[in-house]
Amino acid sequence: MWKLVSEEMPKERPSVFARLKGTDNWEKGMFESRSDDVNVTVQYSDGTRRTETMHTKDGKWNYGFGIREKEVIAWQPLPEPYEEQEA
Repeated sequence: MWKLVSEEMPKERPSVFARLKGTDNWEKGMFESRSDDVNVTVQYSDGTRRTETMHTKDGKWNYGFGIREKEVIAWQPLPEPYEEQEA
């Protein structure tokens, strides 16, 4: 079920870097928490909408190196992976 970003964000868990926050070992690019990957609906500046897979870092969507003229408007957990059923 899709969830509006304005109402709820994915739950995050502590990252492997979290214990370094506030120390001399903390470096740019590290993050305290991260969500699992989720499906997102993004809306581009021209109004086009697409579904992509993303995650959050420290409560913000991680766009990676993609186009920045888009906004995540909704998300949902990824479906369970396919598993063969025994006959």
